[in-house]
Amino acid sequence: MSDLTLEGDRAGVSDLFQEWSSTRPTAPLNRERQHSSLSDLPKAGMVNVSKDGVKSGGGTPPLGGSIAKMNTSSSVSVIGAAAVPTTSPVPASKTNVATKIPYVTLGQSGLRVSRLGLGSFLTFQNQFGAEKAYLLMRRAYALGINFFDNAEVYAKGGSERVMGDAVARGMADSVWSRGDLVICTKLFYGTREGPNQKGLSRKHILEGLRASLGRLKMEYVDIVMAHRPDPDTPMEETVRAFAHVIDKGQALYWGTSEWSALEISQACSIADKLGLPRPITEQPEYNVFSRQRVEVLYFSSLLSHIPLISITFNRTIMRSSLQVEYAALGATLGGIGITTGAPLASGILTGKYSNGKVPEGSRLAVASYSRLKAAKLEGEDAWQVDAADALKPVAHIVGCTLPQLAIAWCLKNQAVSTVILGATSTAQLEENVGAIAYLEKLDPVVMAGINAQSTRGATASSAATRARSRTRGSSS
Repeated sequence: MSDLTLEGDRAGVSDLFQEWSSTRPTAPLNRERQHSSLSDLPKAGMVNVSKDGVKSGGGTPPLGGSIAKMNTSSSVSVIGAAAVPTTSPVPASKTNVATKIPYVTLGQSGLRVSRLGLGSFLTFQNQFGAEKAYLLMRRAYALGINFFDNAEVYAKGGSERVMGDAVARGMADSVWSRGDLVICTKLFYGTREGPNQKGLSRKHILEGLRASLGRLKMEYVDIVMAHRPDPDTPMEETVRAFAHVIDKGQALYWGTSEWSALEISQACSIADKLGLPRPITEQPEYNVFSRQRVEVLYFSSLLSHIPLISITFNRTIMRSSLQVEYAALGATLGGIGITTGAPLASGILTGKYSNGKVPEGSRLAVASYSRLKAAKLEGEDAWQVDAADALKPVAHIVGCTLPQLAIAWCLKNQAVSTVILGATSTAQLEENVGAIAYLEKLDPVVMAGINAQSTRGATASSAATRARSRTRGSSS
């Protein structure tokens, strides 16, 4: 069986996925459930997440050893060209795994971060307060997570206050010391209106970080990020301002979020010219539906070794030559670590929104997220719900839940330093951390199956978007 690439043709990918799903060795399906406690971890970094196997018919596929072949008595249907079961796998709430979250150095720095992190976007302050945040952070730390992400704009500063209270309580309870944690916050949007209350001017970076530190109740953050690029501020001013707060000990490193490769390159060039610190990390969105920026950044790092290269992605997602934008990037971008957000695509990759249904208590059921709900269930991203459903059989075969599959897919990219998780309960956090256990099961054929199934509907959606654009253009 040949190796697969993202530019391989879709029919071939589906054929190989069908061959894989039908030829994997069969393992006993009538295993007794086993449960392991999550409360008696010997030390931080060791995960003991217990999860029932995914039920199908009369048996339970094992989670260790070979991935079980689908029961031949089960009915199957064809999605794309891949044979999958028509019965919906039941994601269980417990999985038997015992693994350790690895740590990696972030970019060219010496800072070591866990490959999974915990974020606070839309949860801290918006969905719960300091008490629950503390329990989540404490559980995350016990599971081996040391990277915690925030931003000044989250809940208009409320998220930072909640995290600050949680960190202070953990220190008071001797759960951790400040040095045990890697705290990241981001500046750009501000917390209120005003001509100088947002952006990346020297004024806002200095004043904004001082305000963030006050809310966090900290003397410094480990990483301060530019949450977006600022076209109205000279890049040199921004680079010098971040260098200043580092010199003052208010931040140890700086990074970017949702910057283009050329903007990062420009910042690095200016920093090198002035002898100032470079950004060490970029934080983009990354999931099976949103991959262009990360995969471009990943492949562009090759340009430091290959003078000129044209990279082509799967035509259902992106087909573009990178020669023009990225040829000059290789000499400057090398060493940027990537910390990614939204691995579950705002909850779509949990599979809970099948058929457009919005469960009570879910993120899209929150009134303040009505615009997000419209975009994900009714707008141009609506195809993602069907694509998520198409991935459920892949998760079934691998033996994990759909969220674990989606997170493991992100982790599989070795260019990604940290995948930032969101969670509203310790059970959800534990399930998501369990994704670490399935990395080795995502071999090239499984990855091909994920890529084939996750892009279902993307082409049609793009065509519909182009059609709407042409209609608007002809009527104006």
